[in-house]
Amino acid sequence: MTPDFPTVLADESGFRLERDGTDVVGVGWDEIQEIIAFKRDIFSYDIICLGFRVDDSETFIEVAEDFPGYKQFLKTVESRFPLKDGWWNDVAVPAFATNMMQIWARA
Repeated sequence: MTPDFPTVLADESGFRLERDGTDVVGVGWDEIQEIIAFKRDIFSYDIICLGFRVDDSETFIEVAEDFPGYKQFLKTVESRFPLKDGWWNDVAVPAFATNMMQIWARA
């Protein structure tokens, strides 16, 4: 059975997660307060994820590398935010460890 991941779409104003043509959540770029990166252990492999905090809570909107549209989304995020250098390698290694880290925060 194939997982039902939402599609991630980005434009000039922000990004949204969409499932079956319906928006699940939308975030404006200017709403983002913090970006974290981490890894989920999915039994036999890992998924690298980004988390976006948009308010003062500890709730993050998660976007995983398995979501359709992720590669283009990541390019857009990298062009809009000065992410921590080397973050991907720091999260990816070692395997099967969460390796959570903040990669950007609003000053």
